[in-house]
Amino acid sequence: MNDLFAPPVLTRETFVSRQLSIVPVRGDGMSPTLRGNWDYVLAAPVKTFAYDSLYVVEQFGQPCVYRCQSMGTGQIGMMNDNEAYGKTPADRMRLVPREWFEEHVLGIVVCDLKVRDPGLMQKAWEAGL
Repeated sequence: MNDLFAPPVLTRETFVSRQLSIVPVRGDGMSPTLRGNWDYVLAAPVKTFAYDSLYVVEQFGQPCVYRCQSMGTGQIGMMNDNEAYGKTPADRMRLVPREWFEEHVLGIVVCDLKVRDPGLMQKAWEAGL
């Protein structure tokens, strides 16, 4: 099969460099998309809002994943996916000034890491694999 766009090649060096950071998903805000204390994301560092996407934002001293979008009013909407925080996306969205966002943004999510076997992952982590 010929792909029009070849998939990116991610090497071990990419994962342990400043190019991407592995960030654990915390809490249940992004459930069911991402499971807190279970899944991870890879994030590329950014200092500003680039486009509507998932971002890692520092919240209460912790990195948190939010679905963010430009509201076109100098504000960024930061939203959870979990319907326990509100039935509609508008109910789950918090508006912040772009300046606040740019002071707290840590990165833009480039991929999700879904953990399938936490025991095996822990063993690999301890072994330094």
